Amino acid sequence: MYSVTIWTEGGSAIGMGHVARSANLARLIMEEGISVELWVNDSPAVAAYLEGFDLKEQPIGTKNQVPSTELVILDTKKDVTELVRLLKEKGKMVLLVDNTTPAAKHADITVIPSVFTRPPRDKNVYAGKEFIILGENFLRARERKHLEHSLPLRVLVTMGGADPNNLTLKVVEALWDMENIDVIVVIGPAYRYVDSLSRYEREGRAGFNFIYGVKDIAPLTTLCHVGFTAMGTTIYELAYMGMPSMIIGNYPDDTEDMDAFNELNMGTALGYHMDVDGRHIRETLRPFIDDARLWKACSDRARSLVDGNGGLRVLKLINTMMEKDETGFQATGSA
Repeated sequence: MYSVTIWTEGGSAIGMGHVARSANLARLIMEEGISVELWVNDSPAVAAYLEGFDLKEQPIGTKNQVPSTELVILDTKKDVTELVRLLKEKGKMVLLVDNTTPAAKHADITVIPSVFTRPPRDKNVYAGKEFIILGENFLRARERKHLEHSLPLRVLVTMGGADPNNLTLKVVEALWDMENIDVIVVIGPAYRYVDSLSRYEREGRAGFNFIYGVKDIAPLTTLCHVGFTAMGTTIYELAYMGMPSMIIGNYPDDTEDMDAFNELNMGTALGYHMDVDGRHIRETLRPFIDDARLWKACSDRARSLVDGNGGLRVLKLINTMMEKDETGFQATGSA
């Protein structure tokens, strides 16, 4: 039986999506009786998030540090070509997750869990919605959710564990005086702008609730009709729960993916955050308040996007790769 090291990073600057996905994948692998060690950066937010997972954790050491396990999984968008080459020189099998840098040419498999990535041309690259990894918390939560359209419309604001550009405040300001909505505002574990929300909390408003230090938004998604979030893994979690989403980009290079999101007709990508104002936010939400049929159509499309089996497909790829590593693994780009 092989063993696994998962290498990833998170925190206020990076966000928590990579860490959350890595923890969910680690749990799936361990359920197969396989030993997993998680190598993560030294971050209080990451440590707090991982408290709920029964994982062996080790701080990331020097870039040339090599795990003892047979398989190393790297979940990062960074160009880790040098590290992948080193791992291969040491005889390790390497799986990259969510990485489109030149490092993918040197890994045994690259998995890109995204609806926005074009079909892969390179061998051993698996991309698409089929490989989106969700946690058991969402798989269980969808079984409990049976919301129909009603007023006040219940809105979830969740801009990720870090929210580096304080999109939370932008959305709260825009929604504060809107009628026919109740709002749950999630403050992630790496959020640095708590003081910016203090005026709204002091003033208070019926139907507005601020929840701090949330590590698991799955229970909250069962209570809400729609969500505001940033580009990232939360898009897929809300979609799985049948929640039309309003998306705001943290970075200018999110534009292409946001255009692709709009083609899915399950919500609206408003654009890069510097170009989004309160009027735009309100106008995007209002049709979901007024039109139950629109909400239902978008909800159904969102729910059909992700089937919840992405983690199992990645696990199948891993098992196949490790079974064939002695003769050479040649993937075909499908699973």
